[in-house]
Amino acid sequence: MIKIINNYFILETKNTSYIFKKHESKHLIHLYYGKKIDVDDETLKSLENNIKFPIGSGINYSKDFNDLYLEVTPLEVSTLGKGDIRTPMIELINPDSSNTSDFLYESHVIDSIIKYETLPYSKGESESLIITLKDFENNIELKIAYNVFLSEDVITRQATIKNLNKEEIKLKKAYSLNLDLKNDDYIVRSFHGHWANEMNLYDRKLVIGEYVNETRAGVSSNRVNPFFMLYKDGAKEDIGDVYGFNLIYSGNHKEILEVDSLGNLRVLFGINPETFEYLLKENEIFEIPEAIMSYSKNGFNGLSQNLHSYIRNHIIDKEFVSFPRKVLNNSWEACYFNFNEKKLLSMARLAKKLGVELFVLDDGWFKGRNDDTSSLGDWIEDKKKLKSGLKGFGEKIRKLGLEFGIWVEPEMISEKSDLYQAHENWALKIESKPHSLGRNQMILDLSNKDVIDYLFKSLCYVIDESKCTYLKWDMNRIFSDYYSMNLKKDEMMELNHRYYIGLYSLFKRLKMKYPKLLIEGCASGGNRFDLGILSYCPQIWASDNTDAYVRMNMQYNYSYGYPISTLGAHIASSPCLNTLRRQSLDTRFSVSVYGAFGYEIDLRDENKGNRKEIIKQIELYKSIRDRLIDSDYYRIRRDDSRIQFESISKDKELSLVTDYQIKNNPIDSYTNIKIKGLHDEFNYRVTSPSMKIDIKTLGGAINYISPIHIKDGGLVQNIISKFYKMYDKGLDLKTNGSILNNEGLNVNESFAGAGINDDMRIVRDFESRLYIIKKE
Repeated sequence: MIKIINNYFILETKNTSYIFKKHESKHLIHLYYGKKIDVDDETLKSLENNIKFPIGSGINYSKDFNDLYLEVTPLEVSTLGKGDIRTPMIELINPDSSNTSDFLYESHVIDSIIKYETLPYSKGESESLIITLKDFENNIELKIAYNVFLSEDVITRQATIKNLNKEEIKLKKAYSLNLDLKNDDYIVRSFHGHWANEMNLYDRKLVIGEYVNETRAGVSSNRVNPFFMLYKDGAKEDIGDVYGFNLIYSGNHKEILEVDSLGNLRVLFGINPETFEYLLKENEIFEIPEAIMSYSKNGFNGLSQNLHSYIRNHIIDKEFVSFPRKVLNNSWEACYFNFNEKKLLSMARLAKKLGVELFVLDDGWFKGRNDDTSSLGDWIEDKKKLKSGLKGFGEKIRKLGLEFGIWVEPEMISEKSDLYQAHENWALKIESKPHSLGRNQMILDLSNKDVIDYLFKSLCYVIDESKCTYLKWDMNRIFSDYYSMNLKKDEMMELNHRYYIGLYSLFKRLKMKYPKLLIEGCASGGNRFDLGILSYCPQIWASDNTDAYVRMNMQYNYSYGYPISTLGAHIASSPCLNTLRRQSLDTRFSVSVYGAFGYEIDLRDENKGNRKEIIKQIELYKSIRDRLIDSDYYRIRRDDSRIQFESISKDKELSLVTDYQIKNNPIDSYTNIKIKGLHDEFNYRVTSPSMKIDIKTLGGAINYISPIHIKDGGLVQNIISKFYKMYDKGLDLKTNGSILNNEGLNVNESFAGAGINDDMRIVRDFESRLYIIKKE
């Protein structure tokens, strides 16, 4: 809801208020953002800054407004040159080469969201306040749109800059959001990592000076995700003041959190100016990426629910929000580059028998692609591997009763490729100078429309020939040379932004032609996990690290800002190819079941027992996936001993809980899981699957119950192990929502060296148990 009282603008969601004022000078002055408050024309004045005189060497804004001191005034838009010496939101070089800007209110209208032409933006309906500001001295227009998403408790900001001069102007900084908050000793929570180690959580208390997160990798980056949070000391999962921020953009970004000399905080984020400048010609409009902000008084979980709802309702394409994901089997870890049609069909037949619905052919299928040194850009099938071609092979897969999916890496080019020989100038590199490769490949220049047209034609061939319903879109390197042979010299700093304008245009063309094609984003895992990619790809491969423990931590951290249903999550080999850690099939399933589920293994290598277990896993997933995809996620516990995570369907009739044990602690053997979010008045049945336990797991402890002594590692143990298995018989109990929400779930005691019986859980380090809670 948007209210206007005199010169005050009040934006209200279900539980939050955002308030700012048009000052007499026509600047927009920020007053409040947080818990919803009641205000009227008298009480609004109490929110205002009462500083009327500059401090010492400070600057008065003007002779007419000599009591306006911009350095300590909380602003909606900040610039250079009028006394505000904090980092500015907008920095321009004007036609006269000056860099002073002064954007003042001109008009406003309540309308709908600005429909960007070059960038993705929030989908669906919102109530939007669009304010037009103008730098009257330099003849430049700035529009700010505040989009209010009532039920999600989210407010987004869009901005456009228009050059009204005949001469060019140069845009040097164009941050998406400027939010000035009063002194409150904030802590920033951000997420960092690298390949196979994405989304590690870091907290830092903000003190005077600047805290900066940024990427210059050319992608939103696994080094620093664009999502971050601010919170006040004492905030926990379910209590406390927490703010969340994100960006609908996939390129270089920068977040600045600046505490000034009075302890007040400025939050700026958007396009990273380190690799950005943009020349605006007469009447040209520049679209600034949309910024996302949300506040919750109910801690981190409250904020997460806001953001998850917003992403499902306003980022993901509608046709995929509630679309149940097919169980897939991907060929990569089973084959790498070494396969033929016979081998693939053998894999697919068994996959179908076990319940898989989608067979995905990964890297290595196109002309001459026998390793990672060649062929990117030549999107024609290799008939030596696929003798029936894409068309014939796709038909054979469908005759087995499976859908077909395929891997591509369209943004890349190999030096050993026909495309490079024909169009060397299409690669991003400095002409006549050596280039640094990544994974033996170069990046195509997506700022070049000819490249976009070529890729669209090539991808249409792949999709039409194979009739695939799933496209895995990879991007396996970061930028090095920011240089395009397609751009003029004075446009070179525009490259990274123009690259993403090109990428988004390619996605839009593909989505228009193939609206039901599911595209999964991937960039060596989570190197481009952002709202820009999610606008076109409803799921993203979260990491190339498929170790269940590592993934559990990643999912826990991703869930602060993203629904887990947007994560590609597969059962992969044991031992894990990244960590060499062995983990049971049950443990791997209990972690991956929450995301876009599948198998990254050669199912032919699994023994009969594992195949039976896989059939059960797929049956369970299919029975619950309709309600999992838009369920509410709750983080329950994470410490040195265990991680606990819960997903509850919207109707509160189904809940999945994973209890992951990192290390066995005898003190923690009597585990109570603090369940959240169930309906107090529902009756529930709680079950966990029974599991076979190899007696070798117990070592010498088997002698608690054995009538004869069994030596650990001895011949007798080996013989018994072949013919006899112990059982962790799981859990089966009836209870109600009131008990679970208040008392929690008391699960069976785990083995801790004090004895053993049939009701005991036998859980080793790095193993988990899955609990299914269903309404009776």
